[in-house]
Amino acid sequence: MRAAYESAPDATHFALLSGACYPVQPLQTLETYLAANPDFEHITASPIEANSSWVKMLNERYVVGSHNLNKQTKLRHFVRSRLQRIAGRATRNFGETHRVDLLGGRILYKGSQWTILTRTATRHVLDTHDQDRELRQLFQSIRFSSEQYFHTIVCNSPLLANVRPSVTFTDWTQKGSSPTPINLGHALLVHRLLQKEPNRFYFMRKVTGRSTPLYDVLDELPNAPLDTNIERALDHWY
Repeated sequence: MRAAYESAPDATHFALLSGACYPVQPLQTLETYLAANPDFEHITASPIEANSSWVKMLNERYVVGSHNLNKQTKLRHFVRSRLQRIAGRATRNFGETHRVDLLGGRILYKGSQWTILTRTATRHVLDTHDQDRELRQLFQSIRFSSEQYFHTIVCNSPLLANVRPSVTFTDWTQKGSSPTPINLGHALLVHRLLQKEPNRFYFMRKVTGRSTPLYDVLDELPNAPLDTNIERALDHWY
């Protein structure tokens, strides 16, 4: 993120994409949309519920999962976590609820890592990373995905008012460790969604080597007439 920010001083937005992301609209269309909505932060995010297993781990089973911390820091975190667990047991014996606030009053957020952030938001993430040593060390010391770090920083700031969903379509309905690879059904679904909301998606993932027969279909999505029966049209292209 820092390398991209410093190497592109005129860039207004920074998108996180991978080789498994495939465009479903022309880049010019995306540029026009971003220019018309210059303050939107496209970062799908939601707060992690207070009673979730993630927050329980954060507050009761503080895990040192980083090899970058020195021995003294790891020892301090280990002792701190043991004391928290002992204190938690003691208070539970008296019917009380024990919660140690390791986030400094922040709300922990989760969401999709496929984001498009404004230059302002990107600068805010970098500045927070540089200046907030406690938050930085916390995320270095627990087994959370890196996207939770960015989401937590952005959504605990005034930027939250401009947060919008990611413009990258991903199918997590199978609830596995990876999204469902893109297939013809996804192409049909995205086309219908774009008919109703033209700026909803600009990319879709996850495409793989087996997705090759779909590329022609995906390339034609922006050009499909709105009054055309998309199933019949896609069947012809496919």
